[in-house]
Amino acid sequence: MANENIQDYVTISTITLLKRKRGAVKHKLTCFKTYLNDIDVKFVNSEQLSPKCIAELKIRTDTFELINNEFEQIQNDIELVCLDNELEIQYNERSSFFDNYVSLLANARNILKGSDDGGSSVEGRRSSGCSSVGSGRSNVDQSSFQIHGVKLAFIDLPKFNGLMKANGDIDLDLGLDVVTFIPKRLGIKCIKNHKHELDKCEKSYETIPQEHLKEWGEVIKSINDVCIESNKTDKKLIKEMLGELKYSEDKALKCYWRCLHEKLGLFKPNGDIDLDLVLKVVTFIPKELGIKCIENQKHEMDKCEKSYKLAKCVIDEISV
Repeated sequence: MANENIQDYVTISTITLLKRKRGAVKHKLTCFKTYLNDIDVKFVNSEQLSPKCIAELKIRTDTFELINNEFEQIQNDIELVCLDNELEIQYNERSSFFDNYVSLLANARNILKGSDDGGSSVEGRRSSGCSSVGSGRSNVDQSSFQIHGVKLAFIDLPKFNGLMKANGDIDLDLGLDVVTFIPKRLGIKCIKNHKHELDKCEKSYETIPQEHLKEWGEVIKSINDVCIESNKTDKKLIKEMLGELKYSEDKALKCYWRCLHEKLGLFKPNGDIDLDLVLKVVTFIPKELGIKCIENQKHEMDKCEKSYKLAKCVIDEISV
């Protein structure tokens, strides 16, 4: 059983690391989308792309061509270690990335071809790709364009802003790639909670799972005041830590967390924190996150430091 647990941990850690690496590659793709869109918006009313812009686009396109191989290597490793029931999801990841990659590369090459042919006007900047990437549209004429007498369909690129889609909604799939420990069901629930919110600041704030704070409050309600009083902890520091992710090196704050963990029975006789008990008591923590945060403080001998580091790790990771 011990070997199985170790193997589970190794597998989870490996997949988490690989997904982080894959997320970095996908971020490069998103940045290239944004760059092409910026070219479209910046020069939509100008006569020609500047020589500097064309030279920069060539360099960026040459660099962008390499990321598919980078993605393939990481994706192959993920598919080797993931569970059988996740293989279909991973195959879809591969297909989706490649479709986006090919579409963007075709758009970039088409712009460069137009500039090489002397057609770096608005007409030469339009893509003749077979499909557009995304659904965003800039405020320009939606008619067709022509290059050397050949009529091309108008295809525009969306504006991407990190986890925000072009229409202002938060992108679930990208969010799950960036924040790999969030279970899909939690992501769906949190995004559903704010989908009718129009203000982007409110929308982003509401993505933080506030229900977890309420659940934690229920868990500690009978012991919270006792731990505050016994350690003479400043309530303001607790509030800032939970609500604003502001962390203090105050010893009383750290020992407040030790007190909570002791009274919840989370310590083993040897002073280590029991992962299984943590997952039973704090039910919103995914197992892989629990493993990560316990690993983060396992070599700490001081119980106050150990508890504080565990709490800080969970708060950092669960606050999206």
